Amino acid sequence: MLNFLFGQSRPALGARLNALRATPASAMGNYTYCLDTPSFRQSTSCSISETGDVAGACLLRMTPAPQGGSDYFFPYAGNASSIAVPANVPSGTIAITTEMTGCALEVRYQHQNSTYVFYHDRNGQGMPALTAQETRVFRMSDSTYWSVAEQGASWPTSTPTYQFLCVFDGYLWQVGCYCIVRSTGAGSGPSGTVVRLGQSVMGGHVGFFHRKRSLIFP
Repeated sequence: MLNFLFGQSRPALGARLNALRATPASAMGNYTYCLDTPSFRQSTSCSISETGDVAGACLLRMTPAPQGGSDYFFPYAGNASSIAVPANVPSGTIAITTEMTGCALEVRYQHQNSTYVFYHDRNGQGMPALTAQETRVFRMSDSTYWSVAEQGASWPTSTPTYQFLCVFDGYLWQVGCYCIVRSTGAGSGPSGTVVRLGQSVMGGHVGFFHRKRSLIFP
């Protein structure tokens, strides 16, 4: 994975985000992406932009745009914050959440209204019951993405967190996961600045899912 440390030249501003939208599977494998931690704590349509670089990763910013944003954001909030994304969004649409330290990412397809619903499942235990009109098409919890080696190398001065993002690619969703090590905040949580990039168990690009092909991890 190309993280552009030690004096290596970086792509022009915006190039890595453009690559993520155009060829998501390849970009997820080549680059690391990190969301600039937003203070906004509500699910919303939004605009994702590239603002620079942090520890070798492409830093993304989420700007709320409830009346017409082309991307989607769902935060860590409540038991399982969620956002509904129509199945016919354009290729390159991004659905992104805040970093995880023990939560789970789950996506359900609602057949009745042709919608994908993305969930940030708090502590992996907050999901509502699956209905007859839904299919679980993606799930990954910390038992899969968590790196014991990174935890041992980081604690107590820093904490490994895990950044998930999904990008619509033709008719399916590509999924990326990255380990971002942050300094430990006053509440023993990862509220501090990015210290370094960790080694992701998943290697960046996780795989893909769509309404007829589920990707379920433990």
